[in-house]
Amino acid sequence: MKNRLFFLGLLLSMSGCVYAGQLPAKESAVLEAVADASAQHAEQTPAEEIATHGVPLNDVLELLADCGSFEQSQQSMYFCAWRDAIVAERHLQKVVDQRASKHPELKEALAVRVAHWKKMRDEHCKKMAHHDWGGGSMEPTANLACAAGETEYLSIQMMKDSSVVPCKNKMVNKNKAVVCRQPL
Repeated sequence: MKNRLFFLGLLLSMSGCVYAGQLPAKESAVLEAVADASAQHAEQTPAEEIATHGVPLNDVLELLADCGSFEQSQQSMYFCAWRDAIVAERHLQKVVDQRASKHPELKEALAVRVAHWKKMRDEHCKKMAHHDWGGGSMEPTANLACAAGETEYLSIQMMKDSSVVPCKNKMVNKNKAVVCRQPL
């Protein structure tokens, strides 16, 4: 995942255009749609889920075919980041569901923590994308790529260690491991 995000970062300097008029206006709306849809569309492929937002499935599949290519257009990068965000959300939901099934008494608290963490993730990613792209056409793509990376990171950490929960403030300890300073 880190390599893909690194290469995506290299590719972000390419120019292109967003699918004109077909996508939600604000990147926060896309992130909310991704989070909401992860549970509702779990039986669909990510491409089919994207197509439910008004983009023809054949166009989505064509754009996703270029994921990871150095020849990738900006439009394709956006759709690949959107797909990655959907996949990451679904993975996180699966991890949360597994944890909740093992500890049903924590289900509600875990749902609240994850919802709060997602809000903080979205704010962080929006700031980072704006800082890096300053309102440019790549800002929404960078926002989605950040959200996908942060979400996948949390999923992996929660799978590795059952004590890991989403947290408010992260810090790096002397072993260079990220730890929660203040759990939610």
